[in-house]
Amino acid sequence: MKRKFISIFIALVLVLSFSLVTAVPAAAATLDVNATMEATVINDKIAAATDGDIIVFAAGEYNLTEPLVVAVAGVTLQGANAGVPGTGDRGDESTIDATSAGVPLVGYAGGGAVTITADGVTVDGFTITGSRFNAIRVCSSGNTITNNILSDNGRDGVLLMDPAEDTIENNTIENNIMSNNGWQGIYMWYSDSNTITGNAISYSGRPGIYVDGSDDNIIENNTISYSGEVDSGEWVGGISLNVAFRNTLTGNTLSNQCRGISLFDNSEDNTLTHNTISNNKYGIYLRKKAGTGNVGNEAHYNNIVDNEVGVQAYEGIGVFNATNNWWGATNGPYHPSANPDGLGNAVSDFVNFADWLDGPIEVGTGAVSMTAASEDAVIGISVSPTFIDFGAITSGDTVNGAALTVKNEGNVCIAVTTEITADTPYNARDYFYTEALKLNGQDSTPSPILGKWRHGSLFGPDPIEVNGSRPVTTRLQCPGEIRAATEYNGTVVFWAEQPE
Repeated sequence: MKRKFISIFIALVLVLSFSLVTAVPAAAATLDVNATMEATVINDKIAAATDGDIIVFAAGEYNLTEPLVVAVAGVTLQGANAGVPGTGDRGDESTIDATSAGVPLVGYAGGGAVTITADGVTVDGFTITGSRFNAIRVCSSGNTITNNILSDNGRDGVLLMDPAEDTIENNTIENNIMSNNGWQGIYMWYSDSNTITGNAISYSGRPGIYVDGSDDNIIENNTISYSGEVDSGEWVGGISLNVAFRNTLTGNTLSNQCRGISLFDNSEDNTLTHNTISNNKYGIYLRKKAGTGNVGNEAHYNNIVDNEVGVQAYEGIGVFNATNNWWGATNGPYHPSANPDGLGNAVSDFVNFADWLDGPIEVGTGAVSMTAASEDAVIGISVSPTFIDFGAITSGDTVNGAALTVKNEGNVCIAVTTEITADTPYNARDYFYTEALKLNGQDSTPSPILGKWRHGSLFGPDPIEVNGSRPVTTRLQCPGEIRAATEYNGTVVFWAEQPE
């Protein structure tokens, strides 16, 4: 018998205010280019730039005769629509037309109309089209590709791949439009700890986003449709993962494809939450090759509706954990033997679909949940203090904040997780690293944060008993090689659930 389920959002936030002080860097220069300049002249300007310089491309059509190469760390290429999302109200474009650029074949994946080989580069506010291979190729770490329109290129909108196949990491691809590219919208090869957020991807010849041999990435709030429609191999679907570990897919909208999300081969411990997966042949598709695993993957709090098959899993993956999802009907998904009366999306064997939801999840709210034997259970959390002042922070320092206590005032034992969210956006060059929360002496691995902090660890290994409390120490770390923001505000949102 299906257990009752309670969905609760805890509107209890802890406001953290940081005043960050850094050493004064050398003044950055602004270098202007325009569409009358030859590509060789523009490349010379890029090569002559120094860390922090901004190269401003005036609106116009840049008909390249050679690709643009950024080999200087910390440089920004700024188009006419810098700061305006691809889906926003844009003005005249800085359009890079690479039809005649002779973009080279670099390995089997090809180069880019813009190729980035240095760290910490930003490409903001362009339209890039006509490359015989990729619009942008990223071969380094800590870069930001934002607010661009990347369309009608021969292969990928953005390719993350080092030519030597070394791992690259900590790149951010956000707020771009990618359409009608011959291969993927975004292809990640040995690319770890990247953030892919807020992109609109459609009509890709292969998956909208392909995560290949890449781990610990956050893929959130993207809209992907009409991509990878051929039903064969791993080149299918809105988002495809192949030999990929511990990736988080959350808040994405995936529709009108052969497969919404595909997990292939040895793709393990990936988490799918708060996605809307609809009008696909298969909502979620899991398959492995002989001798490899595809285990430890989970899908919870997703809307899986109006697909021909909600989840298709095959023998050899174990049992796919797909509890606590909305399947489009209050009596759950259809399974011929386990739930023959279900009117929701169908599921195959090897799927645990218990504790289905009674209604759709509002994607993006970060619903807090509790599973309980009755509806009388109550979650209550108090936090003290509600304000922490970290004071002055010098780049490279680690600062421990004030002691923080979380108390369980409900009537059931709870476990607590956190999500740390930015209040205001800020320049991608002005980010800092954070361990966010030091939980009972157990630190999380630092990762670069661009617009959103995420921390999913429990507050210690044991749940908090009724009327119990848990001390927590906040912690902030700024690496010396990266300029910190001058001021930053964030909120900590607490999630709670009754432990199994």
